[in-house]
Amino acid sequence: MTHDDAYHWPPELMALLTDTIPLLCRSKDDVLSFLRGAGTSESLLVGYRRQLAADRGAVSKYRIVREVIASLNEQGDQGLGVRRALLRRVTEFEDYSTCWPQRFTATRQDGDAA
Repeated sequence: MTHDDAYHWPPELMALLTDTIPLLCRSKDDVLSFLRGAGTSESLLVGYRRQLAADRGAVSKYRIVREVIASLNEQGDQGLGVRRALLRRVTEFEDYSTCWPQRFTATRQDGDAA
């Protein structure tokens, strides 16, 4: 394996992103938008869009993220900008109330009572 063939993200980071991004996005379409917003090529996402149009239950948010991240990681230096943008989007995420409003409301009410 040459340096160009090496994965750029370690498995631990890929697992964390796979666990986190679906929680930041309420729907499967939101996951695709999140990934596209980071610069992921539409050619990597079009298959998932087709699957969702045919049968929304055919693919999970976690599977979408896992497979797209693996593809980005395999792109080597060519995918560097997208990988950086994806990390930046996750780390700079600020408004968690849009993710799961019921949980956010309950947490705020509990915090207000303290």
